Amino acid sequence: MRKKSTFLELKETERRKRRELILEAATHLFSTRNFSEIGMRDIAEEAGISPASIYRYFPSRDAILLEVLGQDINEGRLLQLKRLEEGANSLEEFAIGIVDFFFGKEATLHMLAHFLLNENMDEQILNQFRLNQKFFLEHFANLLENIGISIDNIQEFAEVFFASILGVIITFKNTLEQDREKAKKDIYERIKFVCLVVENALKNMT
Repeated sequence: MRKKSTFLELKETERRKRRELILEAATHLFSTRNFSEIGMRDIAEEAGISPASIYRYFPSRDAILLEVLGQDINEGRLLQLKRLEEGANSLEEFAIGIVDFFFGKEATLHMLAHFLLNENMDEQILNQFRLNQKFFLEHFANLLENIGISIDNIQEFAEVFFASILGVIITFKNTLEQDREKAKKDIYERIKFVCLVVENALKNMT
């Protein structure tokens, strides 16, 4: 019985390592190429496995995208917690942090837009994305409560505030200065304006 159990454990370990290998390959490809041009065959080749065998681990490219996106968003969540621990206590500080995160992970921004805007997607994948989205936005709401935002509809506030930040990034990222750092500074200024408007609105709500 123990031998059978050990064999199953080894198989599960091997399967987990193969999945990690595939995700690492996909992450590398998404960071170096336009993800819309990348298919399952490309990911399999990068991972060093056959195109047929990749489907044993992931049913589709969107399933891989979702897993990679989940890892990236969790990284962003942990960075927000670190900012809180380091003393960040204003809407502007957290908003600027989100800008910095997406400027450092452009592929993540593209993947997020893919799941937010693509209507022709497997329902199971889309439902999982919505669960991940819900988890992150609930965490963001808790974060805002920790810096003193105290209103009845904090969850709705967090969702709208995050959407405002994301909207500024997507709208202006490629339409401002061609110089990357100058474009980021220009977006900072727009984000500061968003935060000012939001803070004034909060004063009227309390």
